[in-house]
Amino acid sequence: MTPEERIAAAEQATADTQLAAVKLVTRIMDGYKTPPEARKRIARLLITLSASAPNQAEAQLARLVAAALRKDS
Repeated sequence: MTPEERIAAAEQATADTQLAAVKLVTRIMDGYKTPPEARKRIARLLITLSASAPNQAEAQLARLVAAALRKDS
């Protein structure tokens, strides 16, 4: 595997992990039958928290989950 292929594989693994995390959170919300207004409030909170996240990965994950919650509400 070339260095470029290793980088591409690592980037794909990261994207897959982020998607899995987002799906896990939204499934949890579904399991608790979280109403749409609560999902919207949680999404707004996540956007606020993403601005002060200690690292880029956490900020991006918060934004991804927020987007998924807004879409589902």
